[in-house]
Amino acid sequence: MNWEKMNLATAFFVLVLVFMANWSADAVEPPSRSLAWPGCPDTCGKLTNIPYPFGIGPGCFLDPQYEIDCQQTSGIFIPVLKNLSVVVLDIRLPKSSHSPGLIRVSQPISYSHLNCTTNQQNNTPVDLTRSSRSSFSYSERENVFVAGGCDTRALMSIYHTEGVVLECKSSCGGNWTLGFDHCRTGKGCCTILINNDIGKYSVKFRTLKDKAIAPRDAECRYAFLVETKWWYKAKLNSLPPDVPVMLKWAIGSDEEYLLSKQSNRSGNDNSGSCRRHSMQKLHLLVCSCNQGYRGNYFLPHGCQGELRMFAFALYLSLILYPKPSRTICNAQNL
Repeated sequence: MNWEKMNLATAFFVLVLVFMANWSADAVEPPSRSLAWPGCPDTCGKLTNIPYPFGIGPGCFLDPQYEIDCQQTSGIFIPVLKNLSVVVLDIRLPKSSHSPGLIRVSQPISYSHLNCTTNQQNNTPVDLTRSSRSSFSYSERENVFVAGGCDTRALMSIYHTEGVVLECKSSCGGNWTLGFDHCRTGKGCCTILINNDIGKYSVKFRTLKDKAIAPRDAECRYAFLVETKWWYKAKLNSLPPDVPVMLKWAIGSDEEYLLSKQSNRSGNDNSGSCRRHSMQKLHLLVCSCNQGYRGNYFLPHGCQGELRMFAFALYLSLILYPKPSRTICNAQNL
């Protein structure tokens, strides 16, 4: 009977270990509670769990540059970052104080001719330097520059970075399937990495012999900045009207001051931290919950300590693990 109890105890301990392993895997998942300011909506259309400092409506965002305008068009709700007039696809808090937060937005493609696109307009890339204290920048790690068309030399001029012009060359040939795997050779389309901090850029098209594009040139050329992960998976037979682009974000000294004025905010605990980060020659702050905590740093008491499951499981095993009887002990001593 005692051996049966020990077998049951062993099985219980194994279950505890399995539970701990599963909990450790789940611990990295985002918390289920809302990351928005208390009492504020956190969903607009397909954009869910909008985290503060971003927010919808008065009193729900930290600063006007983080305001999400939930617009309704033909019964469909579309989240727009009001300060930049761009559609928002996803918002991510900083994973640590070493890496800025990320916001995924939709941006149109640049063409060499207006008749290359059905909307009959050639929208310029979003200018993230409109404000002198902008908290946003195109992520050099999360995006690549793509261009295509026959006899194409696409030039990407980066503002506020003297002399930096990136070029992507695309020769004739290739097939009409677009994506990273199909653009590596430079036939029909090309892809280049971004190594610069970008707040504003423009695109110009020339021929491979560095000649200007003739007004009557029928060849359609295109270029766009796009999220790297999306482009690596893309297999397109035609270009969409817009592509996803990753912006990085941080807070400035003004937002830091606003946070310090929040009620119920503790400035002396170890649950979260901030680190200086240079972006577009501005000195910003990247803030996040420290290791062992999770949640939203920007909310009062937003970083919550994770439950120490190991200690709890060990406590349970010590309490419930059946101790061997004296009979078994005496038999072992014989």
